Formats: sequence, structure tokens, C-alpha cells
Amino acid sequence: ALSSIKEEQKGRKDVINTYALLSTIYSGLHQYDSAYIYLRQYYTLADSINVQERNKALDKLQQQFDVARKDKQILLSEAKVRNRNMWIVTFAGGILLFGLTSLILYISYSKRIHILNQQKEIDKLRATMQGEEKERARIAQELHDGIGSLLSATAIHLNTFSHRHQEIAYNDPAFKQTERLVAEISNEVRHTAHNLMPHILLENNLPEAIKKFCSHIEKKQKLDIKLEFFGIPEDLNAEIQLFTYRIIQELVQNIIKHARASEAIVQLDYNDNLLSLTVEDNGAGYDIQETSAGMGRGNIRARLESKYGILHVNSTINQGTSEYIELDYSKIK
Repeated sequence: ALSSIKEEQKGRKDVINTYALLSTIYSGLHQYDSAYIYLRQYYTLADSINVQERNKALDKLQQQFDVARKDKQILLSEAKVRNRNMWIVTFAGGILLFGLTSLILYISYSKRIHILNQQKEIDKLRATMQGEEKERARIAQELHDGIGSLLSATAIHLNTFSHRHQEIAYNDPAFKQTERLVAEISNEVRHTAHNLMPHILLENNLPEAIKKFCSHIEKKQKLDIKLEFFGIPEDLNAEIQLFTYRIIQELVQNIIKHARASEAIVQLDYNDNLLSLTVEDNGAGYDIQETSAGMGRGNIRARLESKYGILHVNSTINQGTSEYIELDYSKIK
């Protein structure tokens, strides 16, 4: 049976064990030469098998080592990639953080510059308004002490002349007309002086001053003005009183010049540090989108900006105009 075994089958374990079994059998038959031959073949084949198994084991270990080394290289490569990505992310994050910080600082700086410029404009407006008030006071004083005094002196002279020359005073229409004109001019100068520098505010509170101003307007113009006052305190700041008085003067004069109105409402309200003014008329109105603000309304807006105030205008053609002004008294007190 062994002689018929193919060469490639001699490495099988059953074949190798057969050689060991034959060596044992021949040794039992005391045929030691045959026993030795089979035993030597057994060891030769067994050693060959061990070498193959050892080589297989070595090959397997080599393969495992190669796989482990490749895995290690892959892990190292992935670690390098992660480190590189981390550096890239860190660098990009640093640039982004720097950019955001720079943007925030720029926005903050721009806001501060804008606020400073706004404050400069407000201070400039206040200085302009103070200058205007001083100039009004100077002109009012000159009108009152200069022209007013001259007109008073003229009226006295006319009165003296009328007593000395009664025939002229009673019979000459031109003389009577002159007396009336002098009286009217004197009253007009006095009212103009009061409007320029309203001493009326020194003698009356704000509602009373507004009433007297509107009463004077009603006598001269065909305009019926309804007044409404709510919660106006007695101790309202003098500067705010003058400011509000000027605004009302400006708005009423605008109605007279442009609105062609027959009725107007002036409503002044003070509540919880909020001073609000509403002026309405039943005049011609205008298209807010198409009509630019005139000089008067431009002056009003400029004044309001200096006092942190707001102005809302609502107007419709042939349906009148409503103007609402609001001042936060806590900011300007």
C-alpha cells in the first residue's frame, strides 16, 4: 500500500503514522533492519511535516505582523490627518475669531463715533437754539425799548397835539387815522416783542401763555382754535415751557400760512414724564409722500432732535393735517 502512495500524499499524517507502526511491527518480529528503515522514514517525514507546519506558523505570524504593521501605519496616518485637520480647524477658528473680534470692535467703534457725532449735532443744535433765543431777546428788547418807546412818545405827542388843536383832532380824518395807525403799530410791536421773547411765560404758566397767544391769533386771523390741557405741572422746566411754546407758535403759524383752515385743535398732555402735543386742523392737507418738509417743519424737527423728541405727521389732501410730538421729559429734565 505504501509503494502505491503518490509522492504528494506522503506528507499525510496517517501515512507518516503508518511508517511508525511498521517500524514497531518489524521491531517486534526482530527484523531490526526493516524496523530502522521505517523508523528513519518516519522521522524524515515527521520532520518535514514539522518544518511545513513551522513555516506555515511563521507565515501566519508574518501575515499577522504585516496586517498589524499596516493597521499601525493606517492609525498613524489617520492620527496625522486628525492632527492636521485639528491644526487647520484651530487656525481657521483663530482667523474667524480674530475676524469676529475685529468686526465687533469696528461696529462698537462705529457706534461710538456715530453717538459722538450725534451728540455733537445735538450740542450744535442746542447752541444754535440758545443763540436764536439770545438774538430774539435782543431784538425783542430793542423793539420794546427802542421802537416801542418811540411809538409811545409819538402817541403822547399826538394826544398833546389833539388837546391843543381840538378843531383839527375832531375834524381832520387823516389825524384820526394817524392816531389809529400809531396805536395799531404800537400793539403789533408789543405782540411781536412778546412772541420773540415771551415774557408772558414769566407771568403765566404754560397753558395760560398758550391761551393768550392763540387768543391773539384768533383776533387777527379767521381761525378758531380749541385748546385742551391735561396734567400740565406747575413746576414744568422753564426751558421746556419755552421750547413747547415755540413749537406751538411754529405749528399754528404753519396752519395760517399753508393749511387755509377754519378750525384747529391744540392738545397738550403730560403723563408719567411724557409730554405730548397734538395739533390738528381741517385745512387743505397734503400728500406726505410727495411734499417735502418746509422750512417750518424742518425747524421743528431740528428742535426736537436737540431734545430727543419725535414728530409724526398724518395728512390727507382736503382732509386736514394732524401732527403729533412727543418728548421724554426724563431725558431732558
